[in-house]
Order: sequence, then C-alpha cells, then structure tokens
Amino acid sequence: MDNVLEQLRKYSHEIDLSNRFSWNFNGTFLNSIPQVEPFINASFSNHFERNEALKFKLTEYFKQNPSNVTDLHFWIINDWGGIRNFKNTEKNRSKIRDFKTEVKNGRLTRSSFSTISSLSKLSSFWDSENFIIYDSRVIYSLNWLILKLSKEKRYFPTPAGRSEVITSYNIDTVIRLFHKNKNLEEDLYVSYKEAYHKYCHLMKEWSLTLWNDNYPKRRQYPFYLEMLLFVIADKEIYEDMKKSINIEIR
Repeated sequence: MDNVLEQLRKYSHEIDLSNRFSWNFNGTFLNSIPQVEPFINASFSNHFERNEALKFKLTEYFKQNPSNVTDLHFWIINDWGGIRNFKNTEKNRSKIRDFKTEVKNGRLTRSSFSTISSLSKLSSFWDSENFIIYDSRVIYSLNWLILKLSKEKRYFPTPAGRSEVITSYNIDTVIRLFHKNKNLEEDLYVSYKEAYHKYCHLMKEWSLTLWNDNYPKRRQYPFYLEMLLFVIADKEIYEDMKKSINIEIR
C-alpha cells in the first residue's frame, strides 16, 4: 500500500481542502441544540471550516449525550448527509442502536453494512478520532488507487453512489475486468463483516504519516483524509481512470 499512500501524499500537497471541500448544509435544525448551534451557525470563511467545526462540536455533544437515538441522528443522515430515504422510523432507530453495538464489537452484520453510507455518518460524529464515513466517492477513489498502485490488491466493498462520474465509470466493473481470471468474490474484496473497521483503521494509520507536524489535527483525526479522498473522486480519480483504461475487444 506504500504507493497508494505516496500518491495520496502528492494529492495532499496539491489540493487545498479549504477551497475544494464544498459540502454545504442547512443548520436551522441545530437551533434546538444550544450546546452546538452558536458554534456552527456563526460566520465561517468556507464550507470546509464549517464542516470541521460541526465534526468537533457534535463529537463533543455525543460524548455528553451518548445513549438515546434522537432526531439529531436523522438530521445527520437526511439533511447534513443528503440521504433522504433513511426515514425516521422505529425500524431504523433499532438499526442505529444495533449498529452502535456492532461498531463497538468490531464486526458488522449484513443488515448494517447494507446502509453503511448512512450509518457511518453517525459513527463519524460519535467518535471522530477512530471512525469516518464509508462513502461511495471515498471508496471509489481508494479502490482505484489500490487497483492501479498497490501490489496487494484487496478492495473494499463499494456502497451505492449517486455521482454521475461514479456510475459512468463503475469501479467494481473495472476491478472485475482487471481480475477476470479470479472467480471468487472473497478473493477480491474484504468481507462486509470487517470492511468498515479495516477501512477506518487504515485511514487512521495513514493519517499519522500523510500529514506533517504542521497539521496535528489532521494527523489525529482521519476524517481529513476521508475529505481528501471524497474531493478527488469526481476530478483527479475520474480523469486518471479515463487516461489509464483502454479496453480492447477481440
């Protein structure tokens, strides 16, 4: 994986996250949480700084209020995260409670992993030092770099994504074409049971070496690396795939 990390190091030098990370959100709901609202709905220079502040304030909030599943959990998934189909129902409240237990135990069920893009948004706020979002763009970027640069080619299961870029160059199709002589899915992908925890561990490990001492928060909190992988998916990774892939039909 050293070659992947080195390429990410290059991206980290070339890309200014404060300019490129443009994820915005409506923070009106946070008016109901006085411990959080003044820090998030203040004036920020850019979307990156506002999301950074949200990550730290909600992590602090959840440490003080760890138990119940509340409307805040669904605000994170639906409004901040933009995933509208994960409705506030008792079934999904139960799913969140089960996921929290599974995160602590180090293994996920198939049911939890089937909605990992939604659920991991929560764990990224529950404990931002150890857990990050398992996002389709992030896994798209990571899997392409593993395919192209790593000698050990073991991929992470790709969650469904909404980006036109991701759907136009389906990374799983590319992986299967590249490894067309491998028949077993388990030969290619980390098991869904441990994929999330292995991914978080890898991002935490890489963050310690990717950022220098001028970025102590980025070394400590792996969500900065997640942000980097997120922003390069639609541009750098997509362009690299277009240049690198050549299909010959015989």
